[in-house]
This record gives sequence, structure tokens and C-alpha cells, in this order.
Amino acid sequence: MMLKHNLSCDNLRSVAEGKTISIEFRNLMADYQLIANYYRLKARNVLDNIIPLLRPKYQLSLEMIYSLYYQIFERINIESGDFSEAELNPTPNEVKSRIQKTIDNFKPLLK
Repeated sequence: MMLKHNLSCDNLRSVAEGKTISIEFRNLMADYQLIANYYRLKARNVLDNIIPLLRPKYQLSLEMIYSLYYQIFERINIESGDFSEAELNPTPNEVKSRIQKTIDNFKPLLK
């Protein structure tokens, strides 16, 4: 993928050091985001199929894991993001809010 986008290890190091992010790097991240989204949707499909087979407390656990993963996924901004730890990691209050929202919206499913 790096070759496809004409990137070297030095280019990646530059981004890691907080330097200017090139369009090539953004395009690389866009490709990775497409791949991640493909697997995210597959995971959601699997969860939707197995959650009804589980007891409610396990259903909630899986929903929580998925929700917290998705919270990070949503923060990826290909066009203008800086891909920094601060940008991608939710704050403790944001995590707490997402957890509460997941609990509030949770409805156990039974098959």
C-alpha cells in the first residue's frame, strides 16, 4: 500500500513526528479506512446474528465493545485530520458519555 501511494518509511516517520501530512498519506489512510469499514460492517453483521443467542449481559458487553471501537473509527478525518493521538483518542468524558449512551439505548434481544 505504501508503494501504491509513493510513500516511504521516512514519510511515515514525518507524520509520526507531527509534520505536514501529505495528500499521499491521506490517500493511504483513506484506503485503510475503506478496509477497516469493510471489516467493521462484517463484524456488525456477525454481532447482529449472534447477539440474540446470548444472555442480555453478554449482549450488552458486545455492544459496548463495538460502540467504543466505533467511537474511535468515527474520529478519523481523512480530509483534514492530523491523525494524532489527541485527535483519535476520545477523552474520558467522551468515553463515559458513549458508555452511558450505549447502556441507555440497549434493548436485549431474544431469539
